[in-house]
Amino acid sequence: MLRSVRGIVARKAPGYCVLETGAFGLKVSVNARTAEKLREGEEAKLACSMHLKDTAVELYGFENETALSLFEMLISVSGIGPRTALHIMDADAPERIAAAIIEGKSDFLAATPGIGKKTAARVVMELRDKLHLGESSEIAKTLDVDADVEDVLVNLGYNRRDVKRVVQSLGAAPEKLEDRIKAALKRL
Repeated sequence: MLRSVRGIVARKAPGYCVLETGAFGLKVSVNARTAEKLREGEEAKLACSMHLKDTAVELYGFENETALSLFEMLISVSGIGPRTALHIMDADAPERIAAAIIEGKSDFLAATPGIGKKTAARVVMELRDKLHLGESSEIAKTLDVDADVEDVLVNLGYNRRDVKRVVQSLGAAPEKLEDRIKAALKRL
């Protein structure tokens, strides 16, 4: 089974990249978070999960083993396929997604396109005890504050995608709502 691929990024397109490794050009499906870090013409190493379908072999690549592990846990849930798991992985950093699952925040997952409330609740129910993250409650508090920051900034007229990207880049500090709004406004 293929676990990682190293090669030159020959092409980068929405949802995938082509890595040239040896005599092969491998199409690897990636989420937007991973794609941001890839540069055409540069070498990259992706942690991969290989899936066999009736008509194709598909590769899903991630920037590190942590993201790959979360992806594999997500696809173990009934009703979650690789494409859906890839969309969930776009929602936020793997640690924050894991914290949301551990803390039972199914609304966080339900905000992902293609994930309904029932599916999000199933993910939480099946994975909550399998994931281990020491600071999950602190991360979950930040998730709640970040949701409020996003709502405030979107109501001020900013694009939700831009706001989400900026809010995710803030990290854990500052912790107060007002301070996070100010920090996000400076970056917008």
